[in-house]
Amino acid sequence: MEAVNRFTHLGSDVDSSGYCTPEILRRIGLASPIMSQLDRVWRQSWLSYTTKFIIYNSYVLSSLLYASETWTLLKADNYSETGGLSFDEPKANTWHLLV
Repeated sequence: MEAVNRFTHLGSDVDSSGYCTPEILRRIGLASPIMSQLDRVWRQSWLSYTTKFIIYNSYVLSSLLYASETWTLLKADNYSETGGLSFDEPKANTWHLLV
């Protein structure tokens, strides 16, 4: 058997360091092009906000948050290291994605 530092299991990257930052950044990287591809949809004035919201939830959020329930969020996973994740918001027990 070969020891590895990182592998993909069921669509999620598992890292030997224990940090979820690489997986979070990978998920943001997967969701960003989807958001860009839907640019024409967002500009359609005849589509209702409800329809756009359903599309956003179906395509963007599903790819971004896939397996997020398994992420162990640590204090080290902060805004400066991830380039968008902030755990220092004024409200307790919340985190926000700033994409």
